[in-house]
Amino acid sequence: QDPSIGLNRRVVDRIVSFAMVRASEFGTDHAAEFVWDCFNKINPSSLNDKICGAVIHGLATGRRTDDARVLFERIKNGEFAPAIANPGIGCYDGLMAASINSREWDRVLEIYQELVNDKSKPTPTTTTFRACMRATSELYGANACLQVVDDAIERGVKFDHDAFTISSEFVLNDRSLVVVRANDGSASTAIDETRQRLRERSEEDEEVRNPCLDLIIALRVAQTEDERKPSTPAAAKAIATRQHEAWLTVLKSLASLARALNAKQQDKPAQRVQEQRI
Repeated sequence: QDPSIGLNRRVVDRIVSFAMVRASEFGTDHAAEFVWDCFNKINPSSLNDKICGAVIHGLATGRRTDDARVLFERIKNGEFAPAIANPGIGCYDGLMAASINSREWDRVLEIYQELVNDKSKPTPTTTTFRACMRATSELYGANACLQVVDDAIERGVKFDHDAFTISSEFVLNDRSLVVVRANDGSASTAIDETRQRLRERSEEDEEVRNPCLDLIIALRVAQTEDERKPSTPAAAKAIATRQHEAWLTVLKSLASLARALNAKQQDKPAQRVQEQRI
């Protein structure tokens, strides 16, 4: 309670995490109020992007969108420098969450474009990517989400298993093909189960067999690369490069499968009309 002492970074981080985990029990309004109260007691020298991002996200979750935006602007204007001179990706992700909660989809996309177009801004995360996909889906539909994936591939955005599952959620018209989370919580198990579903689909449906097989192979390569353990810093850098290339191939294969499924779905009405004429 003593403002001259403040709260240290580790304690604040735990408080924020606890409040948001317990939000479902206490209610999001109460959790946001608690987080905001704690934030105002923090010694400014203890701040970092993770804490500020969590507080912004907590305020957004508690429907205190205006407070979330004001805090972001305070950080952006250097009020808490030098502890945090500029908003990091945690703050940007929190700001996007505030815009999602207020259903300002255009604003979500503006923030995403600001991050990907300005190299001085922090690197987007899978959380950022999910927010962009959600906003694009709400405004323009699944085909536009495919264009977002294409654009991210062209830009060389860093992908991983999470980005793959997020993309599949928004671009595939048959979401049952991808296992987002396995029962044991393992990404490797989820990939194995996804590959099995794709294999079954390829055997049942000749029209999408090739894109299914391409994605099966690409996922296996990415899975293998993710399982590599570096022995030196140089090896870690080389493995990271191969992982990046492997997941880019996965996303390209996913986009091809999505287009094949869309084409098949579009052909069905025309086929029914032709059968009726006959």
